[in-house]
Amino acid sequence: MKNEVQQRYKFQVLAKKADKRFFYIGAFILSSVSVSTVILIVLLLSNTLDKYS
Repeated sequence: MKNEVQQRYKFQVLAKKADKRFFYIGAFILSSVSVSTVILIVLLLSNTLDKYS
């Protein structure tokens, strides 16, 4: 019985670590995509402004 409780606890700890890891990976991907999108929009806008000036 004690061994079973220890295994459940170890699984819960591993699940929490995996959840944090996926959260950090997802946050990094989301922030990098949003920053690159903003950079592309700024470049496109500056390119169109150069055409009209």
